[in-house]
Order: sequence, then C-alpha cells, then structure tokens
Amino acid sequence: ELSKIPHKIQQKQSAAIISVWKNMTVQDLAAAMGRDIDQVFEAMLYVENADAYDSPTSQINQLGVIVETVKRCGMRCVTIASPDSIHDFSSDSKDVTRRPPPDRKMMVKCPPVVTIMGHVDHGKTTLLDSLRHSHIVETEYGGITQHIGAFSVKLETGESVTFLDTPGHAAFSAMRARGATVTDIVVLIVAADDGVKEQTIESLHLAREAQGAILPFSLLDLILYISTHTEDSFLPVPIIVAINKIDKVGVDLKEQRKRVREEKKELKEIEVKKRKDERKAKKNQQKSVAGEPERVTGKPKKRIKEDMVTVTNVGLTKKPGENKSTKGLRLTERCKRMLLGQGLDLEEFGGDVQCIPISALEGKNLDLLIDAILTQAEISDIRCDPKGPVEGVIIESCTDPGRGKLCTAIIQRGTLYKGTILVAGEAWAKVRSMFNDQGLPILDAPPATPVEIVGWRELPSAGDEILEVPSEKKAHEVVAWRRHVHLQEKGDQDLSAIQEKMEEHLRVYKAELEERRRLRVRRLRRRGLRPKENPSFPDDNSRLAIVIKGDVDGSVEAILDVLDTYHSPLCHLDIIHYGIGAVSMKDIEFAEAFQGQSLGVQLCDSALFPSFTFPYSLLGEADVLQEFLVSEGRKKIPVAGSRCTKGVLKKSANFRVLRGGNILHEGSLSSMRHLKNEVDAIKKDTECGLCFQDISLRFQPGDTIICFQIVKQPQKIDWDPGF
Repeated sequence: ELSKIPHKIQQKQSAAIISVWKNMTVQDLAAAMGRDIDQVFEAMLYVENADAYDSPTSQINQLGVIVETVKRCGMRCVTIASPDSIHDFSSDSKDVTRRPPPDRKMMVKCPPVVTIMGHVDHGKTTLLDSLRHSHIVETEYGGITQHIGAFSVKLETGESVTFLDTPGHAAFSAMRARGATVTDIVVLIVAADDGVKEQTIESLHLAREAQGAILPFSLLDLILYISTHTEDSFLPVPIIVAINKIDKVGVDLKEQRKRVREEKKELKEIEVKKRKDERKAKKNQQKSVAGEPERVTGKPKKRIKEDMVTVTNVGLTKKPGENKSTKGLRLTERCKRMLLGQGLDLEEFGGDVQCIPISALEGKNLDLLIDAILTQAEISDIRCDPKGPVEGVIIESCTDPGRGKLCTAIIQRGTLYKGTILVAGEAWAKVRSMFNDQGLPILDAPPATPVEIVGWRELPSAGDEILEVPSEKKAHEVVAWRRHVHLQEKGDQDLSAIQEKMEEHLRVYKAELEERRRLRVRRLRRRGLRPKENPSFPDDNSRLAIVIKGDVDGSVEAILDVLDTYHSPLCHLDIIHYGIGAVSMKDIEFAEAFQGQSLGVQLCDSALFPSFTFPYSLLGEADVLQEFLVSEGRKKIPVAGSRCTKGVLKKSANFRVLRGGNILHEGSLSSMRHLKNEVDAIKKDTECGLCFQDISLRFQPGDTIICFQIVKQPQKIDWDPGF
C-alpha cells in the first residue's frame, strides 16, 4: 500500500531576477540582490577582472563582471538603463536660469567690458594691438579678424579694461551681435578716409538695441526688478566714436580745426563785401562793372588760395551734388556729419556721444581714447556681484588638440574657480583648468574677466549662457531637460512644415480634380515634359554636397549663415555635415559617400565652389603642307611639315589636329623644329616640323593644327552672398 502512494515532486525554485546597469557601484549591486556587501565581495573573488573593484563606491564599468557576480550569488539579471539617465519630464521645468539682479548697494566696481566694432579694415584689431603692444593683426588671414577675441588690458593708470574685438566682415553679423550683448561700452571705429559703411551702420544699430542691464529671469523677478530700479537701468549701451587713420589726412587735427574756422570766417567776409560792391555798382548803373566778380587783394586771398589747394589735394573740395555745409571740411569733419546723419548725437553738435580722432597705427591720441573710456565707465558706474553662483556668456568655442574642448567666456557674475560645475546650452563641464588671454593658467576668474575654460564634456555653442549648478547630477538633469525641450520644439516645427506641405498637395489635387470633372475625363493628361525629360530640371550633376569643418564655432556659424542665402537653381547645395576641428579621414570618407567635398574653413571665403569648366585660349594656327617620315632606329616617325598662319605656336601648349572640320587628335608635342634646330615657339608665316607624342597619328596636306592653352575659370552662378 505504501508503494501505491503517489510521490509528490517538488517544483524547483527559479532563481530571482534582478535589474542591473552599467557603471553601477558595488553598493548598488548588493542592494539590488538584497545581499550583504561582504557576500558580494566574496563572490567577486571568483570572477575574472573583478579585483579592480575593491571599494563599495567603485563603479563597475564592465557589464560582464556584474553578470558573473550575480550568477555566483545564484541569481539572474536583466540589463536596464542607468536610473540616473532616466528623467521624468512630466513634472515642472528642471532648467536653471539667472538669479535676480542683486541690490546695487552690495555690488562692487569692476573693469568695464568694451567692444570694438566697425566696418572691415577700419583698424579695430590694429587699435587693440597698439593698446596691448601685440601683433594680432599679423596672425589673421588677410589682416581681417576671423574670430571674436577677448583681451584684458592693463592701463598705465593701474586700471584694467576688458576689450572684445569683433570681425567687421559682412559674414560675421552673429559675432558682432554677440559682442554687443555682453558689453558695457561700445567703441565705434570709423576710418577717416572711408567714412560710414554698411557694417558701421549695422554695429551702430546693434549697440542701440543692446540693453546691458536687462538679463533674462522669471516674470515675478522681472516685475520686482522693474519696481525697485530706476529707468537708468534700461538705457542702451553707451557709444564712443573713434575716427581712425587721421595720419592719412596729413595735417595736425587742432591746426586743422583752427584753419577751417578761419577759412569759413574769411570766406564769409569776402562774400559780404562782394554783395555790397554789387549793390553799389547796380545803384550807380555801372553795368560793365556790375557783372565782374569783386577781386580780393592782399595776403588773406593768397593764404585762402593755398589752403584751398591743400584741401583739393586731399580730396575735400566741394563735389557736384555735395551739400554747402561740407564745403572745405576735412575728412574727420565729413565723418562726423555722416554719423550725425545716422542719428548719433556727438558732443560737438550738442549731444552726449564722445568723438576722439586717433591713429591706431601711429598711436596718436590713444591716451584721449582711454580717458574717454574711463570717463564713460565712471559716469555709467559699472558694478558687479562677485559672490554667488557663476553667470557668464560664451564668446567662442573650439577644440584644441592638446587640451580638448574649451571655450572663451566672459564672467558676468560670481567668481569662477577650478572644479566648478557649469551648464551652457546643451553642454556641461567640470572646470579642469582656466587660462587668461595670454595663455597663462589662473586660479580664479572674477566678473568682467575673459577666461578660457577647459573641461567641457560637449562643445557648447558661442553665445550660450554659462550658469553654475551645484552638482553633476543637476547638470545632467538640466542638459536632459533642455534636449527634451529642443526636440519638442523641433518636432512641432517639423509637424507644421509637414501639415503645410500636405495642405499644398491637397490644394493641387483638388484643383486637378475639379478640372477633370469640368472636362468630364477620368484621367488628366500630363502637360509638358516629365521632370527627368525637362532640360531645365537640374540633374544629379548639378548638385554639390559639402562637409564644413571650422577652427572655431563662430567661423562655422558665419559660413552657414552665408550659405543659407544660397537659392540658385543652377547648382543645388547640400550641407551633409558640419563641425569644429580639422578635416579628418572620416569627414573625407563621409563626403565621398555623397560624392561631395570636404571644406576646411578658417576664413570667410566667398569662392566655395570648385572650378568645373575649362575654356581654352587660342594661341596660334598652322596648315599642314606635307607629311615627312623620319627614321629613329627601326621606327618611322610621322612629322607634319606645316606653316604657321595665325598667332604663335608654342611647344609647351596643347595642340589639336582638325581634318574636314572634325577633331582628329588632341595632345602635346614631343618635338618642334625650324630647319634643323629645336625651338620652343614658331611665329606667323614660318615653316616648321611638328612631331606629336602619339606616333600613330598620320597627317595629310590640308589638315589644320590649332595651338591652344587651357584657362581655368571659376564657374559662375546667380548668387549674391551680400558682400
């Protein structure tokens, strides 16, 4: 009976399944398994490559070690994403913003941030060279600034001024706007011999629009700030005008002003005397005398005549259509009138804008410009808050082969130290090292200090705000939140573009449907040629794919802004990739995959397109009179006995043989002889023997030989980049 009792087989207990992730610590692994940490270390003794993790806080970066340790403990595991990388975006914003402005009583004085702006080649970088006693302009391609630079200049008075040098080229509009928004004072450079130009006007508008005291923060803080601050906080950035290149005028400025006033006074006296004499002559009815101009004798006339000759030599006499008020004025006076026409109220005309004539090349009147800057800084009472979390703006960013990703920034609030966690845009950094504008390491960076920051995990974009966060975890949350918001905005933009495209297609379809119903046909025939049959439709050969790499973010940004204006149907332009750094083999392979080209951009070059066409320039023409066979060893070499009928035949050029109007051969010569002498050229009406490199070519009397050279010309397209 006992044998008939069924035996109950106990079910085997399955191993517990836990969740693990890469880079988890030993302590996290013990908590996930529910085991003591000593038991985990004991299991890791039998796991290969696990001896490196000997601390509870050690991160296990090898997933195989984690899996084997779990198996040793009698469990199974599944791999999941790290909990730190999973962010809950359903709650409120996790972004960080600037702090509300502090009480002005708690702020201290700081060096002013001065931006040098103006038209290209008006002497902005030369002015900074004179102030810093450096030679930056020699390192820039073509003497034109390609990047925005930040420098701290120690003056002879012991005070410091931070200067920003912005490019003047039309392609660098974003750089100029970036410099205007972080500045306390704008120095507008105008060349005396060139006057007010396009980028001068643009810089003037940017300076007027820049509101230095208004910073973005929450609405409640903004209302509180407006209620507790005066209207002076909302004034635009003050402007100082520096009229450069006065050394080209060739006269002393004070003497110039004095002589202009004397000339105007004496000319006025002459005009008054002339009118009196004319009225007197008319009254006495002396018609013969009334029509003659009054002759002025004496020394004043001679001096005025000499002065007017001097004015003529520098091109300042009155021109047709020029206002009478500018007659006889010097170049600096002309620039002032042009600035006045742009709404800039100079001190000489009753305004409050200082105007200093200088020569940056010779260092003339630079002390007056520095005094004007310090005076304006004293009037503006520039102050800052050196305490609390760091706030600033990125001026430029790049990748250095030796130091990695770095950026040039201006600290606006707080003091930056080594080890500080920063967030800028969608990038974050733990400050590894800092350098000043001379490349020397520094320990701290107070407000109004230009500094190079090393330690970025991702390269930030120029113009991004720098904000300090308390920890790396917070930095990850902020960056993830900003990326999430950016993707949402991009998705909304793409959705609206798709909807517009669908609506456009629907309108076209409804129009065709109505036309079919009106014509009572089931199918509407296609009108015109198909796209591939249309000769005006661009084919694959009229498409250029490019990869753009630049030395800094600002240069790439300028090139992309210029290429955004390209809309020519002659050649479609596809930007398949762009980035910062040197052109690598990966970039070249990427471009070859799209049959494109890689462009390393370190300057603004409008000639981005390669040459496609190679027209030739005709040099000469000859007629074949007879063919000769010349023996060279066992070979018979054909030689064309010819006479030059047009131009000149050059041995180094290219030749084309025509027979009956058709091209028989095209190539180069191996020999050109006149009589028995080897020559390099044959003139008109001279007989010669021509031997081609292709010895299989045979000649006949009446053949025509054309001599030409290839001229490489850039392909032209109907695109005006705006400069």
